[in-house]
Amino acid sequence: MVAHYLSTTRGPDWLKAFIDHGYIPVDIFLILSGFVLGMTYGGYFRGAVAVGNIRRFLVYRLARIYPLMAVTSAVCVAEMLCGLDVWGNAGTSAGTLVANLLLVQAWWGAGHSLNAPAWSISTEWAANLLFPLLVAVLLRMRWRVAGTVAGGAFMALCVWALLYGQLDDADPWRGAIDWISGPSAILRCVAAFILGMGCWRLHAEGRTGWLGSTLVLSVTVAVMLALTIYSWLDLPLVLLACALVLGLAAERSPIAAALGSAVPHRLGVVSFSVYLWQIPLLPLRAPAIEIVARMGARDPWLVGNLAAMLLVLGVSEASFRWLEKPLQGLVRAVYDRRFPRVKG
Repeated sequence: MVAHYLSTTRGPDWLKAFIDHGYIPVDIFLILSGFVLGMTYGGYFRGAVAVGNIRRFLVYRLARIYPLMAVTSAVCVAEMLCGLDVWGNAGTSAGTLVANLLLVQAWWGAGHSLNAPAWSISTEWAANLLFPLLVAVLLRMRWRVAGTVAGGAFMALCVWALLYGQLDDADPWRGAIDWISGPSAILRCVAAFILGMGCWRLHAEGRTGWLGSTLVLSVTVAVMLALTIYSWLDLPLVLLACALVLGLAAERSPIAAALGSAVPHRLGVVSFSVYLWQIPLLPLRAPAIEIVARMGARDPWLVGNLAAMLLVLGVSEASFRWLEKPLQGLVRAVYDRRFPRVKG
């Protein structure tokens, strides 16, 4: 995804196609988000839905997504005010600033995220607001109802993609789902979130262990890679992403073990920081390429881009340790002191 935003598309056609498809990890993330939140917070709403539980859930979610989004957006605003070219060029109008502050910037119209990737944070927030209702429908009702809702969400996504599919909110391409603003973006993200919650229920009920075999996981990954290279029909990728999440959750395969090892695990831990820091740091790519060119590198473009990616990873690691995690803990601690949990 970092390569996608950096537009590092030089190379053979298959590599360009793979990198150009770098928006699909957003859909995988939303499926994973629905899965994890269903696992972590589904129990909050098993009985009667209490206002306190809804409030705690939403505050905890804001503590997770808002502070870093606000900081990186502020950095982008500062860069724009200094005359730097920031990817997306959202501008700094009062309406744009207010919409970003309220996390609703991608809910309508063209959408103007100060930090471009934050469009999905905005649409995920819409899914979070629906979460208590989705728990009641997807995790508490019979499978006939839950399956109908999950299947209906996917069918709505299919119909919309085949009628109005496009790439990056610009180029019409039937079957593509690269919507980043407006109702289409909300449909894309909420549908993926719903599928993720459905995946959690399937996993919790022990229905999908067979997806965790090495053979099935290998085929799933291989087909996903082939589709990202040779097709712009994204709908099969959504279903395969569900299979991938369920297969990895089974923890039966060496593939799952490898992805759960130290380095991939750490990259997953800091992935939110990586996602939000890649655009604020993008203006440093050109100077990096220029520096390595002066140093006599054989391929300044490649070395400069690699340096930019390493910088994103380094800043993201520092950000997670000293910004994202402390602020999340602070917000939660303040809330818990103001509204302590009632035991029993």
